[in-house]
Amino acid sequence: PESNRASRASSMTESDINGKINELESKKEKVAKERAERDEKALLSVLRSENSFSQGRPVAACTVFVVLLKWGSLSADRTSVFDKIIQTMGQVIDGYHENNDVLSFWLANTTTLLCLLQRTLRAGSGASGGVNGNRRRASIAQASNMLQRAFGSFGGANRSAATALSPGGAAASPVIPGLAAFGIGGVTASAGMASVEAKYPALLFKQQLAAFAEKIYGMLRDNVKKEVTPLLTSCIQQPRKEGGGAGGGATRGQIRGAGSAGGDHPLARQGSIGSPKSSGGADDDEHQMGAATSCWNTILNVLDELLRTLQKNNVSSFLIQKLFKQVFSFINVQLFNALLLRRECCSFSNGEYVKTGLAELEHWIHSVGNQWLGDSWDEMRYIRQAVTFLVVHHKPRKSLAEITSDMCPCLSIQQLYRISTMYWDDRYGTETVSTQVLSSMKQLMLEDNSGSNSFLLDDDMSVPFTMDEIATNMPDLSLEKLPTPELLSDNTSFDFLKTNVGTATTPSPKDAAGAPRPSPSAALATGKENQT
Repeated sequence: PESNRASRASSMTESDINGKINELESKKEKVAKERAERDEKALLSVLRSENSFSQGRPVAACTVFVVLLKWGSLSADRTSVFDKIIQTMGQVIDGYHENNDVLSFWLANTTTLLCLLQRTLRAGSGASGGVNGNRRRASIAQASNMLQRAFGSFGGANRSAATALSPGGAAASPVIPGLAAFGIGGVTASAGMASVEAKYPALLFKQQLAAFAEKIYGMLRDNVKKEVTPLLTSCIQQPRKEGGGAGGGATRGQIRGAGSAGGDHPLARQGSIGSPKSSGGADDDEHQMGAATSCWNTILNVLDELLRTLQKNNVSSFLIQKLFKQVFSFINVQLFNALLLRRECCSFSNGEYVKTGLAELEHWIHSVGNQWLGDSWDEMRYIRQAVTFLVVHHKPRKSLAEITSDMCPCLSIQQLYRISTMYWDDRYGTETVSTQVLSSMKQLMLEDNSGSNSFLLDDDMSVPFTMDEIATNMPDLSLEKLPTPELLSDNTSFDFLKTNVGTATTPSPKDAAGAPRPSPSAALATGKENQT
């Protein structure tokens, strides 16, 4: 009866009512937490399996960015989603550090997400100032430990990551096309600029992403170095013929004139060739050109494959240029140091041999174009000028000013003295520079107060870009018509992703040959099998 219910209701105390309210709130929070965890797992599954591109944009990175904005994670004081994203990325890449296809894919995704964050986030007043030094250092140490677990130890200063925690590091940027269609709150737009006030967790996430991008870039660079290093021996010294003279493999022996500095150089462990006179003639010249072309063609095949892989994965031309410049700088260092460490390489005929190979490399660089390689040819200037010295005629007539200003402006006096004293002519019997020039070089070296007597070049192991440079040089990013990943297409929690393109889902991606691109797990398995 209604009278009984009214009687029981009136008998409930205020504490009973509050208890019921708290119970309902607790259940509501539990349901919301469980749903948030399911949604996070769904988002992480996209990172693990989504490998498509849409109009050159990595769908996974763009989807993660939009979802983080929608959830308000970028402006949250506390959230665990960033750590889960970093851990997932590390798990996907772990074990495939030598697979350039996988590394290129994740380099594109990481830098795209970084660029979107850099163009949107604005560090708030509490982003760094409200965090005491101990917490800041602990968070950075935690991020470093997480990255080390994913990638192993990585040394050197992290220039890009260091700027991620700077309060002024992320200024307001032009509104990203298509962002408004998702109906995301908290994004201010004024005078054509968009920004989200990011809290400390989001800025730390940027730091972790920057470290990922740098480490992946370094892995790609080191993989190429490992592949071309064994091939460079045939590029710096003309093979000997089986019956002696230029042609087949070089004999092992004492390196003459190399000194103790070259003992550990990978290209200095080949044997020396005395000073035999070659028979010369058209046959030798033809064989020389063929041998030089053959060894460089192998290297160019490696570089071709690298370029195709980077392009297929839509890595930005800015990063491709940076990578190839460092690869060519490495080749330059290895060839130049080997030349100055091995007297048999400093002959006139060997200079012509190396010059023929460098011409092949120059032709390839020009055929690929500046869009992808930039000024990479300039990275070869040391070995190019050293070869110019070897093949130039009438060396005794050259003055020191001509050599240092016109012929070899990049080479130091120590390097010029080294190559001048090691030069020998196995074809025409010509002499090196005059004794007067050698005396002048020696005097200049004695007067040099720089404290360095080394004539060898050092390999550049730095990361040649910053996070700001990535954001500045990346192509314009648009979120318009961004397809919804198939894994999220039936999940009502992510219906907001469809507002941009209706119910469109991710198209089947194609590789460079037009064949369907395999899923990340399949690609990883294939790469592992190929390595085996």
